[in-house]
Amino acid sequence: MDTLLKEKQFGFTIVEVMLFLALSGFLLVGLLIGTGASIANQRYNDAVQDAADALRSAYSFVANTSINQRDKDTGACGSLTTAQLDNHSYMLADFNNGRGRTSCAVYGAVVTLNRSSIQTTTFIGEDYYDAINKDGASADLSDDSKSDLEIFKLLNANNLAASCEAANPDNCTISPAGTSMDRKLKWDVAFHSPRDDGGNNTEDYMGTLLIYRAPRGGAIRTYVMDDIIKKDDKPVDYSKLDDVRNPSYLDNYGIYSVLDSGKFEQKDVYLCVSSEGSLSFSNHRRILHIQRNASSQSGVILENMDEDVIDNNSNDGAKVLCDNQ
Repeated sequence: MDTLLKEKQFGFTIVEVMLFLALSGFLLVGLLIGTGASIANQRYNDAVQDAADALRSAYSFVANTSINQRDKDTGACGSLTTAQLDNHSYMLADFNNGRGRTSCAVYGAVVTLNRSSIQTTTFIGEDYYDAINKDGASADLSDDSKSDLEIFKLLNANNLAASCEAANPDNCTISPAGTSMDRKLKWDVAFHSPRDDGGNNTEDYMGTLLIYRAPRGGAIRTYVMDDIIKKDDKPVDYSKLDDVRNPSYLDNYGIYSVLDSGKFEQKDVYLCVSSEGSLSFSNHRRILHIQRNASSQSGVILENMDEDVIDNNSNDGAKVLCDNQ
């Protein structure tokens, strides 16, 4: 009996087991949090890079000279004038000028930045050189004092197009001209305006870029408006358009509604790309910078997070601030 009592007893007490489980739990939670943060960081970085690539692709699209065929049924090129709609002159049997040619020219893109999406619509109109050489050409087309935007109006260039049924030419509607793409931002990120008062900023950014090749010379230029194209203070609803035979339809819809309003200007654009939803705990902020007078995709810059970004639009060297700065 004495021998049995003297043998060593092996095992853990309840306190030791509870301590072990508690420590293991803390380690597991820490590992999961670290893994979750790493995944969130990667998703955020992917989303920011995707947004930058979407804007860069708009410049690549404009830089690559392209020509669109007219609609095979209507011969429509860009937005038609009321006179063309009235006399059905768009119903031309021969709307191409020579082999491999068309009188439709893609001049650029209208890019709408609307919180969580990038919408790109072709900016298309009549070919400039065809327009100046045709009978009855407007003398204003050859006037060197006319701005690019004035020339575009003469060419009926727009981000909208009139389309009429071949069997019923009086039945016409307006739709986005040429190519139209809507690219949603990934992984719960959104565009916010930079703050300018030293406090938090929660204002969603809405803006419109007009990126175009000049009809004379081909230089690429960028104009920006800190708003989206609206009708009666509401975004354009293409399903509820007025009769396109109304003489004022070009002034009420599309780029024409703001082309001569003074809202478009050349300036630097700074966007805070923020993390929201499932990524919001990470509180990410990255500055996406579109340079003034950008003429290629190199004008779209993801600014270094570790360096101050100076607002080139200010005269006092103010910094561009997002919520995490």
